[in-house]
Amino acid sequence: MDIAGFLERDKYRLLLASLVAMVYIQPLLSELRVTSWLFFIFVTVTLFACVYAVRRQRRHLITAMSMMIPTLILVWLDIPTENDWYNLLSNASPVLLFSYIAYLIFMDLIQAKRIDTDMIAGGISIYFMIGLVFAFVYIALFNFNPGHFDVSELLLNQTVNYDENIFIYFSYVTMTTLGYGDVTPVTTQARVLVQMETLLGQLFLAIFIARLVGMHIAGGNNSNAED
Repeated sequence: MDIAGFLERDKYRLLLASLVAMVYIQPLLSELRVTSWLFFIFVTVTLFACVYAVRRQRRHLITAMSMMIPTLILVWLDIPTENDWYNLLSNASPVLLFSYIAYLIFMDLIQAKRIDTDMIAGGISIYFMIGLVFAFVYIALFNFNPGHFDVSELLLNQTVNYDENIFIYFSYVTMTTLGYGDVTPVTTQARVLVQMETLLGQLFLAIFIARLVGMHIAGGNNSNAED
């Protein structure tokens, strides 16, 4: 089995798998109290998958690594503090890293002449990272002032190991325009962010993902015609 070839050929699939695991599997396991470090482990795996996906160009790899290392340190330290600057820094680090990785993948995909299924996985990975970017922004806003959001008592009282899971959940519910109402933006700043995420998420699916799928189908049809 050509492991090296598999890792290169499926780099975006691996990234997508790590993102799906972090968003969906990690909260379920956290409820079972498997380990108090579970959230950090999933975040670490996801960050390494992000850096691996953009490692081809040295300058991108160096930049991504320089952003990943402080993010990992802040995540694993997990210092409980009410210091606004520390909370801002600990949440800004993953926001910057996920934004940078998403940008690099986006540029790789729009420059591609032919789209395969791994590239479509890359596009879906960007969608997931948009959700994580907004999730960490919401967390920073909530840590700065909990009054920005009205979180239902039922949700707060659940045995969730980390409040991060609440806002990751809220971010994807917002981006898909589902909106259960168990987390509600109260202030103008929070409502503007929610509006931005909703619009961006819908436009991304309707325009960019649809374009990738269309190019992939067109490429397959052209190949069949040539045969």
